[in-house]
Amino acid sequence: MTQQGWAASLGYSVATVRRWEAGEALPTAEAEEGLISLCRERGLFHTYESGPLRGLTLTPELLRSALAEGRLQLSGQAGRLRTTPAAVEPVVEQPLDASRDARLPVPITSFIGREAELDAVCRLLETARLVTLTGPGGSGKTRIALEVAHALARRSNGALTWVNLAPLQDPSLVLLAIAQALGVREVASQPLMDTVLELLRQRDRTVILDNFEHLLPAATVVGELLHGCERVRVLVTSRARLHLYGENEFPVTTLPVPAEVGEADVSPDELGRCPAVALFVQRAAEANPRFGLTQANAAPVAAICRRLQGLPLALELAAVRVKVLSPEALLRRLADCLDVLVGGARDLPARQQTLRATLDWSHGLLDADAQKLFRSLGVFAGSCTVEEVEAICSCPGGQLSILDGLQALVDASLVRQEPHSHGEPRFSMLDSIREYALERLRAAGEAETLCQSHTAFFLSLAEQAEPQLVRSEQAGWFDRLDAEQDNIRAALLWSLENGSPETGLRLASALWRFWETRGYLSEGEQWVEKGLSHRPVAAAVEAKALTTAGSLVRLRGDLPRARRLHTESLRLFRELGDRPGIARSLSNLGVVANELGDYVEAETLYEESLALRRELGDTWAIAVLLVNLGDVARKQGRLDEARSFFTESRTLFEDLGDTVGIAVTFNNLGEVAREEGDAAAAAALYQKSYALRLQLGDRLGTARSLEKLARLAFRQKQYPRSAELYTQSLLLCKQLGAEHDALESLEGLAELVGACGRAQEAIQLLAAAQKLRAATGASVSRSEQVELEYAIAELRGGLDARTFAAAWAEGQSMKMSQAVAFGLASAQVSAAHSWSEAK
Repeated sequence: MTQQGWAASLGYSVATVRRWEAGEALPTAEAEEGLISLCRERGLFHTYESGPLRGLTLTPELLRSALAEGRLQLSGQAGRLRTTPAAVEPVVEQPLDASRDARLPVPITSFIGREAELDAVCRLLETARLVTLTGPGGSGKTRIALEVAHALARRSNGALTWVNLAPLQDPSLVLLAIAQALGVREVASQPLMDTVLELLRQRDRTVILDNFEHLLPAATVVGELLHGCERVRVLVTSRARLHLYGENEFPVTTLPVPAEVGEADVSPDELGRCPAVALFVQRAAEANPRFGLTQANAAPVAAICRRLQGLPLALELAAVRVKVLSPEALLRRLADCLDVLVGGARDLPARQQTLRATLDWSHGLLDADAQKLFRSLGVFAGSCTVEEVEAICSCPGGQLSILDGLQALVDASLVRQEPHSHGEPRFSMLDSIREYALERLRAAGEAETLCQSHTAFFLSLAEQAEPQLVRSEQAGWFDRLDAEQDNIRAALLWSLENGSPETGLRLASALWRFWETRGYLSEGEQWVEKGLSHRPVAAAVEAKALTTAGSLVRLRGDLPRARRLHTESLRLFRELGDRPGIARSLSNLGVVANELGDYVEAETLYEESLALRRELGDTWAIAVLLVNLGDVARKQGRLDEARSFFTESRTLFEDLGDTVGIAVTFNNLGEVAREEGDAAAAAALYQKSYALRLQLGDRLGTARSLEKLARLAFRQKQYPRSAELYTQSLLLCKQLGAEHDALESLEGLAELVGACGRAQEAIQLLAAAQKLRAATGASVSRSEQVELEYAIAELRGGLDARTFAAAWAEGQSMKMSQAVAFGLASAQVSAAHSWSEAK
């Protein structure tokens, strides 16, 4: 850190810091504490492997001792300070709490010239709940926010959540992006905002919203978060302020540049302390290890920094060119394209006056093929793979291969290569650079063609993935679609806004399994509804879209509406003579009827669908229908018939390699064994299902398996284990928004709580579950209903009528979130009580 940096961070003059370094004076006790805190933040307390401090382990205690002895030396009362390596004990650095900063991006380059801003923002966040870093694109807002986040992680016990909003184009998706970053899944029949606030109220948390300027209509979401939870602070980076009550704007200016002096008066040492120069020199050395600041190049380097006005992005883009250009040659090139940078049109924002000039220059260094590839990459949102670039951006007749072109753009710092969890690299642009690329694409008259190609590619990808999402390669396809979510959103948005609603509906409908499995229920429904608002569309497209909407609505808990949508889709499929579509709608209507408890209608619909599927030879759909028929049979007490259905279904799923389906059949066979009273067989089958679901990463299936294992443990009077398993299941259901499954855990917990002697709490849980189940229309099986009625009767017998009625009323007044919280607390008490009884 420079003397200017130390001075700004500590709140002292540069002259004072110089006197400290020269040994002419030493920090006061107050300054000493600030110095130690700053050293800790900068990671300076460690064992040095090289340099003047090689072998020394610097600790706060050693620094305090050195300063104390130094003060004595200055007063002539002490001897010499000894700091030999042998006199110092090694210090082991403690790792950061992963729960506080696990979601933070990790910077890979040094932080230069922004120490004062960092400390100022940290201080501001101590009292302000909403801070917005504003400034032109490329000014370093994101990097300052990231450093602030890491500084807070070191200082505070609060949680931190980083939300990258750059890929989003629709303000209505901001809340969903925040929820996903927090790990929150939607809860049926509960607004997503309520679910997010429920999590935020659990602990102090700082939420960092990066790149907000293109989503300003969503500023009200931030306001709702702040008004709804006093434990949350929000740090925003944006090119424009949010205009919210209580907002503290913190302008991020450009880095200080060197003053203009005669060339003979330029000192490389003094110049290197200037933040803009320090950034340029370090990035240039990273690009070209032989580069260094010398007396010969000091003047042109200072001029480059002044010409680029200290804008960090411009400095970094310029620095990489020292691989092929001397500072003098680089300065001449900048002179040819800086007209907008120093005096652009008055009706353009500042970010366009600076970044466009900088990017014009960088773009001008590319050959024609690389320029074409660069502007074509603007069509991708988020990131892309080499394969996708080759498919969408191929340049017939060009001399540059896609791979070589990407490498050239990475070297030019116009494109970034990002590691991916599955090994295949992905490439992305900064949002400001992508904006520039899109401008170039439109100016070249190529935007329409490229957007069509982009949309067609991702439509093809989604339709290719659709059948694979229910087969042996399903895990890889789910991961692929997750990685492409930003591109899929861009394709959906373009198709719906550019007169291709049928394309958008085909794309959204092909993703039905993805929306369901990953829990993006409201987003999937939103895209389908937007597409359907453009009707009339082709009947086949409309019918499939209605089927997708019906399935998503059902999972969100609106069974009557789901029935209406599926009924309409069935009508259209019948008019079209689309037999697969007819079979699918019949099956979906059967699922709705089953969940509403109308087993006769459900069975009739399933049988009609199954007959069609057998004629069509659709093995996977046949396997699913056999599971559905088995479920109806089990709920009506026909256990032998249910076992037969589940066994046949498992064989088909095994032939297909569908691990999800196999796990479902093991679970359902376990249910049959449990209802027959064979606890050992049930436990073995539940455990097989649990292992498969855990291996696949099927979180909802895992929650269901945990609930079954918990219920079985309760029947075997293993109360501590039952309480632990119910807790795990309920926590997963809460996170995933699986309301129906959460109700089953609450009902099971009620029995456990009652067995532990807390009848009133048990009645409250059962009353809450019954009320919430009635609100969603969800039913229970015949055997489960018998168990629930028996439990209620037993509990009622141990309480007087008034106490029972009061507890029942209390439970019926609970919302889903309250019932879940009450259930989790009851599980903890039950576990403690059970262990105490066991002892």
